[in-house]
Amino acid sequence: MKKKNILFIFCIIFLCFTCVSAREKGNETDDEQQNEKTSEKTEKSNTNDAYEERDGLYRISKFIKKKRINAAYGIIGGHRLELRDLNDHLVPWDFPPVLESYFTFGFGGHIIHNKFILGVEILRFIPKERLTTNEFNTSATATSAMLNFGYLAYSNKGLMAYPIAGIGLGDLRVSVTENNIDSFQDINVLQRSTLSVRKSVVVNFGVGCDYFFNYKKKKKGKNCFMVGFRMGYKMSALKNNWHINGSSITNGPASAFNGPYINVVVGLGGYVEKLIKIAI
Repeated sequence: MKKKNILFIFCIIFLCFTCVSAREKGNETDDEQQNEKTSEKTEKSNTNDAYEERDGLYRISKFIKKKRINAAYGIIGGHRLELRDLNDHLVPWDFPPVLESYFTFGFGGHIIHNKFILGVEILRFIPKERLTTNEFNTSATATSAMLNFGYLAYSNKGLMAYPIAGIGLGDLRVSVTENNIDSFQDINVLQRSTLSVRKSVVVNFGVGCDYFFNYKKKKKGKNCFMVGFRMGYKMSALKNNWHINGSSITNGPASAFNGPYINVVVGLGGYVEKLIKIAI
C-alpha cells in the first residue's frame, strides 16, 4: 500500500514537472517568435529607410545634373558710386575727393530652370585714376558678391533677355595717405594714414541679355560661345557704421554702395553644369 502511495505521488510530481517545463518551453518559443517578428520589422524598416534615403539622394542628384541652359563667364564694365556726401567730408579738410566712376571686372555664371534664372557674380571695383594734392593721396576701391534671380522673358534662337533682382554684400574702402614718402625709411609716415571701410547689404535691380552662338535647343547651349550685357542699379539696403583704422564711427558720411552700372559678359555655355558635376 505504501509503495502504491509513493508511486502515485511520484507520478503526480513528474506530471507537474512536465507541465511546467512544457509551459516554460512554450513561453520561450513565443518569445523567440516575437523577437524574430520584431527583428524582421526592424530590418524591413531599416531597409525602407535606406531605400528612401538612396532614392532621395538619387532624385536630388538627378535634379542637379539635369541638363539646363547655363553659362560661366568673365565680366568687365563700369560702375558709378554716389560718393558726394563722402567728398563733402573730405574736401573741407584739404583731402582730394574720391572718384565716383569705377572700372569693374570679375566673374559669374547662371543657370535657367523652367525659365527661372539663378546666377552669381563677384566684382572688383578699381578707380580710373587716383587724385593727389601736395600733401595727400586718396583712393577708393570696392568689392561686391551678388546672388541674382531672374525670369526668362524672351528667348529665340540663342538670344535671351530677362529682368534681374539680386541681393548680396558690398565692401567700400577709402584710403587717405600722406604723399611725402620718398623711401622705405619714411615708413613711419604710414602711422598717419587712414583706411575707412563700410560694409553693407546690397540689392540689385536690372536687366540682362545674352546671345549663344550656334545655339542648339537639344544641347541647351553647351560649349557655345556667348556674349551678353547687364545694366541696372545697385543700392545699399542695410549698412553698418564706417570703420576707420578698425574703430567704429557713428557720425560718418551717408555714402555707401549706391549707383548705376553696365557690364559686358563673355563666356561659354554649359560650364556651370560641368562645375556642378565635378563638385558632386
